[in-house]
Formats: sequence, structure tokens, C-alpha cells
Amino acid sequence: MSSPTRWSYVWRWITGAALATMLIWGLGAATVTDAVPWAYSDVAQRHVPLPGATVFQNKEGRGFTAFGPDGFQGLPDDYASKRLLPIMGDSYIEAFQVDMREKVFTRFNEIRRERADLYAVGLGRSDQNLSDVYFLLPRYLRAYPQIAGVVLLLHPSDVLPNGTNQRLIPSPEPRAEFSETLHVPEFPWLGPILLKTKLSIFYWPAKQFLVSLPSFRVRPGPAAGNTPAPPGFAPLSKTRLPYPDSIEAFWRSAIRQIRSRTNIPLLILMATHAARIHNGRVVYDRPTEEIETRFAEVCRKEHVPVILLYDRFSRHVRSGGALPRGFANSRPGRGHFNAVGHQLLAEAISDYLDAHPEFLSSPPTAGDGQ
Repeated sequence: MSSPTRWSYVWRWITGAALATMLIWGLGAATVTDAVPWAYSDVAQRHVPLPGATVFQNKEGRGFTAFGPDGFQGLPDDYASKRLLPIMGDSYIEAFQVDMREKVFTRFNEIRRERADLYAVGLGRSDQNLSDVYFLLPRYLRAYPQIAGVVLLLHPSDVLPNGTNQRLIPSPEPRAEFSETLHVPEFPWLGPILLKTKLSIFYWPAKQFLVSLPSFRVRPGPAAGNTPAPPGFAPLSKTRLPYPDSIEAFWRSAIRQIRSRTNIPLLILMATHAARIHNGRVVYDRPTEEIETRFAEVCRKEHVPVILLYDRFSRHVRSGGALPRGFANSRPGRGHFNAVGHQLLAEAISDYLDAHPEFLSSPPTAGDGQ
């Protein structure tokens, strides 16, 4: 038998290194990843988290998130027999930081378990704003006639013109203009394959490997670089309004455009800051107060109720309660809502519905928008 050649040793080393790298990546994916496998939803008309996928994250907080059909979280199998209350928003509703049992929709259902008049579900994705509400609401209402009302949890930055998918058109009369920005994931076929083969924990390392292939080089020389991004718009300040003379007109136009597509009962909550730890003591601040109060006033004139959460949150902390934001592995009082914050959100929604039983009395309809 001939002795192994030098190249056989090389290929064994390469194979072993590749397997060890995949193993390390896989272990990392199982413990620290928040990579989401995607699938196209005919209802949303965009990519949503793959139904059946579970995401685990412990970079900020620590929690498991399970996704159902069309991007929903917590949608029960018997949803057709229930009156649904979707709670929509951005990463505050996506809420990878907390477990399913701690999320706002689960806490709401627990609060109202004996009444069983509504069943809340989550429908959130990072970076969603008023523009996404404008496009998504009619689509979900047509597909899910069980929806009795909708709650929007919005951060103050979600209601500001951003120069991309929600713009302020200043003339001849200030108004809002929405455009749909669609997230098209790389390798959309990868998530379903790994989920079916019970190897979904390898989604992140497999995706990273495929992404790196175009720049893989076996010879010296320049590698292919990324295409430079086109010049963008500078981020708008969340504490200082960028268009003080016309922002109310933008909000009024935005709400009216959303309302033109459906008369679904709509309740808005503002994801405000309330308290944080500074130099070892609790500091109460509200850097986005002007945005919140001015936006709420416009919405109320348009007959859309808004709950400002600062008083509820600060009162809870002043009475000895835990901070509603922050985790053991992040800054206290900053970042996303923790389990306490989600509980306070659920209580705020339930209290409003108890105080305003007429809120869900109008039969919702979906407009003709696509």
C-alpha cells in the first residue's frame, strides 16, 4: 500500500478545519444567535420569519421566540374561532429579548383569561414604522377576518419622516408619502431546508459560509468587494423634531392615509423611556416627550387613541418596581422592554379596553389597497 501523499494530508487538514469551524459556528448559533430564517408570505406580500422557526437570543436579554404563519407570534391553532387582537410594531414586539411567556401578547391573554373576549397575538419586525402599517394592515385584515382591532406599539422614531419609506413632501401642502421597502433575504431556500432536516441551528453558520464564498480566494490578489451603498439620509434625531413647522401636517396626512385603507379600531402606544440608572441612582427622563405629546394630539384629533406610557412606567418605578427596560447583560433602563415592561404594556392595553368598551364596537373592514 502506498504511503499517503502530501496532498492527502493537506485535504485532511482542510476537511478537519472546515468541520471544526462549522461545529464552533453551530454551537454559537445554538446559544447566541438571533439569525432568522425567512419565507415568502402571500398574505404579507413580503418575506416573513419562516413558520415553525424558533430563534434564541442572549445578546440582550435571553429568550426563545417561535414564529407561526405569516409572521405571527402566538397565533393559536384554533384562531379561526377567536377574536384576534394583533399587537404590531418593530423590534419592541419582535422582542427576541424575552421568552414567549413574557411577551406582551401572552401577558395580555393571561390578564384576560377569565373573560376570553379577545386573543392577542404578536406581529412585529425590526425597523417597521408607519409605512409598514399602511401597507400591511389591509393585507392581514383580508386574510384574517377574525381580527377585531389592532394595537400599534410605536417608538417615537417610528413616526418621524426618514427620507426613505416615509417621507415628508413639503409642497404644495405638507403631506406624508409612503413607499414599500421589501427585505429580500439572501438564500431564502436555506431556512426551509434546514428546518425540515432538523438542522436549523446551523442556519447562521451556513448562511455566513455561503455569503463568504464569492470572496474566497486560493491565490494572492484582490477579492471581490461589496458594492458601495448609495448615499443615504442622515439619521433623524429622536429628541429634536426635524421639521417643526410641518410635522403635524405629516402626521395628519399619515393617519388619514392609513385610515383610508381600513376602519379597523386602532390603538397606539408610544414606547417611551421613563427611568434609567445613572451614577448609581435612578434618573427619570423623557427625551422624546415633545414628539410623543405632539403626535398624540394629532392622532386624537383624527379619532385615533394614543396611550403615553411615561406616567405608568415612572409610577411603577417610583413605587419600588423594577425598571421596564434593560437586562442583566445590558444597561439598566435602556434598550428593549424586559418582562416587567411587557407586563406593564399588557396592563395598559387591558385597562384601556376596560375603560372604553366602545373601542371594538365598530365592525372592521379592509380597504382596496394592495
